[in-house]
Amino acid sequence: MLLRLICSAAALMLSFNVFAADSAIVDFIACIQNSKYGQYENEQLESIHGQWASLIEETDKEIKTMQDKLQDQEYLDGLSADGEKELKMKMQNLVNDKIKYQNQLYQILQHAQYFIIQQISEQITKAAEQLASQKKFDILVRKDHTLYHKPHLEITESVITIMDQNFANDKSLSENSIKNQFPLPPKGIDTNATEEVKK
Repeated sequence: MLLRLICSAAALMLSFNVFAADSAIVDFIACIQNSKYGQYENEQLESIHGQWASLIEETDKEIKTMQDKLQDQEYLDGLSADGEKELKMKMQNLVNDKIKYQNQLYQILQHAQYFIIQQISEQITKAAEQLASQKKFDILVRKDHTLYHKPHLEITESVITIMDQNFANDKSLSENSIKNQFPLPPKGIDTNATEEVKK
């Protein structure tokens, strides 16, 4: 019991000593949301999402067109049995494609978020180290890892400023872009799946 009390007291003293040193607080989330790195990656992600969403919407329209044809008795009367069967098969292929596209988009968005956080975390760390070197900080702590801190300890804006300066000089942006890490959707719908069936 006594040993446990001594260890607890030592840990408490250590925590006081850490923050007695020159320390500061960085809002990790704000650095992601408000830095040019974060805004750039978000734009790239929205672009990828938009392209996949457009393909899904286009596929959905084609499915609706075929559904209308299958519900049009006059149109069906003009088809042979094989023609009607072919139309149903092509619609099913489109339905399968739509499901595949939706699953791919979900997986891309899920993995892209982890990729973006990893990429920007490296930039936050780099900027924080630069600032710590300039201002002679002994320790920088993430805001979400603290229970309370005085407002004057926060240096998030200074970290973001350095991040934005680094962004302006970053020659590897396009190379490390999420567009190069995740697949873009195919160019339009397969025409073989939507061409008019033979009567």
